[in-house]
Amino acid sequence: MLVRPDGSAFSKAQILDDLKSHSVSFNSIELTNEKIRIYGSVAVLTGDSKIMSVRDGEGSSTEFRLVAVYCKQSDRIVLVHFQSSPRCDDQYADDI
Repeated sequence: MLVRPDGSAFSKAQILDDLKSHSVSFNSIELTNEKIRIYGSVAVLTGDSKIMSVRDGEGSSTEFRLVAVYCKQSDRIVLVHFQSSPRCDDQYADDI
C-alpha cells in the first residue's frame, strides 16, 4: 500500500497500472537523511525525498518525509507499506 501526502491510498496493482500506462514518469528521485532500523525480519526506513516527475505532460516537484516498511519473506525483501507526508522544516525535525 502507498499513502500519499494528501492522504490518498493506492494498492500495488493500482500503482503498477499507473506506471504501465505511462501517464507518470520520474525525472529524478533523491533520498536524503535516511535512517534504517532493523527489527528481526522487518526494516523501517525513514527519510526525506525530493521527486521531479511528469504526469499527463505536466511537470512537478514534490518534497516529503517518508516511512517505508520492508519485511523478509523467504529469500526476498518485500515493501509492505509506504507513507509520505509533506515536509515541515521546523526546529524539531532532527530530534525525531
